[in-house]
Amino acid sequence: MGPAMGGLDLGIRGDSARGSAFFCEGDLLKIRHFLDEKELNGPAETRRTALAQCAVTCTVNVAEQLQEVRGFRKDGDFEGWVRGQPFAAKVEETKELVTRSRAHESQDAQRVVERQRILNQRTVEDLMELSQRLDLAPTSRELLDLAHRGVSPLEPPILHSAVLFDNSPSGAVTFILPTGIPVPSFGGGNDRTSQVDIIAAAVTTLWDRTWWRGASHVMFGVGLFSLFNSAFDNRAASGICL
Repeated sequence: MGPAMGGLDLGIRGDSARGSAFFCEGDLLKIRHFLDEKELNGPAETRRTALAQCAVTCTVNVAEQLQEVRGFRKDGDFEGWVRGQPFAAKVEETKELVTRSRAHESQDAQRVVERQRILNQRTVEDLMELSQRLDLAPTSRELLDLAHRGVSPLEPPILHSAVLFDNSPSGAVTFILPTGIPVPSFGGGNDRTSQVDIIAAAVTTLWDRTWWRGASHVMFGVGLFSLFNSAFDNRAASGICL
């Protein structure tokens, strides 16, 4: 595993045993696939090929051990489907935030990306310090929950809501998405990210190009999500968590 973040080694490793158990479709997790509202069956690679050609894919936690992965060939088809879903307002808020944020692309794109890289590095360092102080694994659910809400009323939370992992045996972190702050570039992490642990967010959206362009994958709710199951693994280049 090479360094993440365009040369920055984040130094966090995940629980590969946990990942291999949860992220793969099998006995512990059942996944139903849909393409434009019709159930998509057949071999896994056939489903992945169809989903990889979609403009939008999304993953919904239907039950504790059941997910639905939906693919839409056109943005408008996804928008029509999501209108009837409980997270519709957050999806619309994401679109509005993208529009406002892109206004800064031509003015100070490099400065914004570099500043966010520095902030991400600081967040990782704070998380590692908290991990050592509490003697908890950096990627344990207990630590991530504490980091999100704060250890005590006297200690502010470490602001993050989604942790992006690669799919190596070590499960290295490629980026940490903060709540409500659009990230225009993951700094090269797009060729690694294949798993997402969402701590607290209604809607998390990833795009396969920087500045929130290209095909997108939307994850509804919290928990562990495999980008492999939606054919979005090693593609994420930018994102927003709301």
